[in-house]
Amino acid sequence: MFLTRHGIKLLDFGLARTTDTTFLGDSDQTRTAVSLTAPGLLVGTPQYMAPEQAGGLAAGPPADIFAAGTILYEMLTGRRPFDGTSLVDVLYAVLHQNPPPLSGSHEIEALDRVIRRAMAKRVEDRYSSAREMLGAMESILLSGSTAVASRTRTVSRIIVLPFRALKSDEQTDFLAWSLPEAISNSLSGMENLIVRSSLMAAKLESPPDPRRVAVEADVDAFLTGSLVRAGDRFRLTCQLIEAPGGSVFWSDSADSSMQDLFVLQDELCEHILQSLKLPLDEREQRSLRRDVPATARAYEYYLRANQIALARTLDDMGLARDLYLQCLEESPGYAPAWAGRICRPVPAPARGGAHKVSGFP
Repeated sequence: MFLTRHGIKLLDFGLARTTDTTFLGDSDQTRTAVSLTAPGLLVGTPQYMAPEQAGGLAAGPPADIFAAGTILYEMLTGRRPFDGTSLVDVLYAVLHQNPPPLSGSHEIEALDRVIRRAMAKRVEDRYSSAREMLGAMESILLSGSTAVASRTRTVSRIIVLPFRALKSDEQTDFLAWSLPEAISNSLSGMENLIVRSSLMAAKLESPPDPRRVAVEADVDAFLTGSLVRAGDRFRLTCQLIEAPGGSVFWSDSADSSMQDLFVLQDELCEHILQSLKLPLDEREQRSLRRDVPATARAYEYYLRANQIALARTLDDMGLARDLYLQCLEESPGYAPAWAGRICRPVPAPARGGAHKVSGFP
């Protein structure tokens, strides 16, 4: 296509064909011409193929709707929605993956919804016709100032998986779930990042398969790690892995202590954001460091409470409440501990108030 002073001009029809046999007449030559993209044949540019084409099925008007969506996505972002280092990677992306969402303004986000419907994997989920898709686009009022001033951004999607404890230890086992959850909560305030929930992360198989994680969690990357205690310290090894390709964005090991938990969490969040190359404004930089507990012990109490509260039995919820209270004794202004205590209803405390949890000074 060429853009001229008179509008868009189509110069190359490529694999375009008529599907109306009455237009050309019912002859053997016509039937041969219209069956060029017959079932079992893979004809076309893989990056713009609809899933049914990539699967070797017959292509029809819904495939054109899909291709229009991919072209619009590329026009807005400068990158193809489905790509890879090989034909197999590209076809896998077309069949199973969704490209990162678009952001930048209300109009761009509305266009993103139009594009995503056009690129739906199932034919029945797409627009029924090009006219319907055009109507959806025309309904988006592009006010010149907003559309021009807002740059289109792709939003990265990530999930932080529970860490694997290489050796069970009651002093550090709580970190396997509670630290990834805390990292997820810190990252959730980033405008250009969609963070999947810890509950979804807990349902994924371990060890994680990048392709399965990409499909089941619908993400572009995931953080995985392992931890082991060594004396009064512990070693945490983390990897940020691209999904579904499995390339490692970043990998590192850290020796830490309970006194440095919050510092460790902060460093992990910064490494993730740097690896994903996400720009942060001043508000987002501040949000990464909000609600800092007064002491390291307070944060340990808080993380332990979150882990214990998962069980949701009366005994465990009571124990979690006591830990939240001990956190608040150390850091009375720590808002997450107040939220945890309020949002997790527990039975009334025993006579004499909160008791010290066994095993904690």
